[in-house]
Amino acid sequence: MKNFFLIAITFSFMSLSHAAEKSSGFLQMQNVIGKWEGTLIRSAQEDIPISLEYKMISDGSAIVEHSNEDGIEMMTAFADQSGELLATHYCALGNQPKMTVSDSTDSSISFSTNRKLSGLDPANDSFVDTWTFSDLKKGTDQFTYTYTVLNSDNTVETNSAVMRRTK
Repeated sequence: MKNFFLIAITFSFMSLSHAAEKSSGFLQMQNVIGKWEGTLIRSAQEDIPISLEYKMISDGSAIVEHSNEDGIEMMTAFADQSGELLATHYCALGNQPKMTVSDSTDSSISFSTNRKLSGLDPANDSFVDTWTFSDLKKGTDQFTYTYTVLNSDNTVETNSAVMRRTK
């Protein structure tokens, strides 16, 4: 019986230390868990509806974003690695930009694509280059979602939406 209590206490402390290992970026991204809708204002094309859904998966070690931009579905996974938040975006452009946190405040978090890690060449590939979540506060009912696409012709498209919580 004594061994059982020792094992139970050990697992309890392991669970606590696992939760304490979350980066500030990961904790901040937890504020968007739920369903959201908005209108994506695009610099190079017509505005379109956008819906986002964020779920915590893998026993709380990852957040998955399912996005739908006017019928085009994409997915992004956010997870900590070595104490830093990383994102991998599975894009309709046919590539998978791997992003690292480039800036963070108490109400926003920005990502930039690591081109080398992603295997992306700006001279040949169009890809999501930057991504920002702003106006993030715990319990918020809206935030601003902005990303840029770097095109192979060196033009940049900016897309932004005020997202409103639906669930």
